[in-house]
Amino acid sequence: MQVAANLRRSLPEDLPPLPETDIWVGAHRFGRTTRTPGRKLIVLQTEQVKYLRGHKINRKLRLSKLLRIMLHADLVVDWSPAQRSVYGLLPRLMPRRFLFGPYVFPTICPPRSGGEGIMSHGAIDERRARIVARHPEIDLRHNVSHSEAMKEIAGAAAVANLHRLEGVYTEVPRMLMALQSGKPVVSEPLAPPFDEAYLPLGTTLDPQTLDAAYASLCDVARAYPIMAMFDRLGGKA
Repeated sequence: MQVAANLRRSLPEDLPPLPETDIWVGAHRFGRTTRTPGRKLIVLQTEQVKYLRGHKINRKLRLSKLLRIMLHADLVVDWSPAQRSVYGLLPRLMPRRFLFGPYVFPTICPPRSGGEGIMSHGAIDERRARIVARHPEIDLRHNVSHSEAMKEIAGAAAVANLHRLEGVYTEVPRMLMALQSGKPVVSEPLAPPFDEAYLPLGTTLDPQTLDAAYASLCDVARAYPIMAMFDRLGGKA
C-alpha cells in the first residue's frame, strides 16, 4: 500500500527507541480489531466522513464499525480536524486516545525542487475531465505505475490536487507525496490546516509564487510531524 510506504519515508533515519507498534492505515478497511500481544496499536482514520462545516459526504461508511475498531486501539489518528464531532463525547472522555490532524510529515522539510508544468495523477472521471478542460495547464495522468508517476512529478513545477467529490476537504496522501517530492500544490479549495498551503487553480506560476506556496506547505508539515503519534503513545486515558 503506497500510503503506508510514504508514511514510512516520513520517519527519521535516526529513529529513537519506540514501543513496538502496529499501525493500521485506513480503519474502514478492517472488519475487526486483532491486537498483537505486547504491541501498541495506532489506527489511522483516513476516510473523509464530513466536509468542512460538518456537511456529510455521501459514502457507505458505517461509523458504528469504525468506532468499535477504534475503541480497541491505543491511539486513533483522524487526519481531518473537522471530523472531531463524528466521535461524539469520546475525545473528551479519552483525550489521550485521539489525535486530530494530518500527522504524516517528516520532521525536516525537503527543499523545493524545480520543474515545468503541473502534474496530477488519478482516475479521470467526468468531474475531473471538466476541470482539466478549463485548466489545460494541468497534465492529468492515470493508469501509470507509482515509479513512473514519481518520475513525472519530479519533472513538474507543482502537483495538482483535484477532488473526486464536491466539497472543501483535503487529500492528505497527495499533500504528503507533494512535500516529499519538494513540490508545491495547485488545488481546489482545501480544508484547514491546508487552507493557506496551496495555490488556487489558474494561478500564474513564477518562482516567487511557488516558493511562497511551498513554504506554507512546509509550515503545515512542521506543525503535524508523524513523530507526534509516538509522543502521544506515552499514555492512554
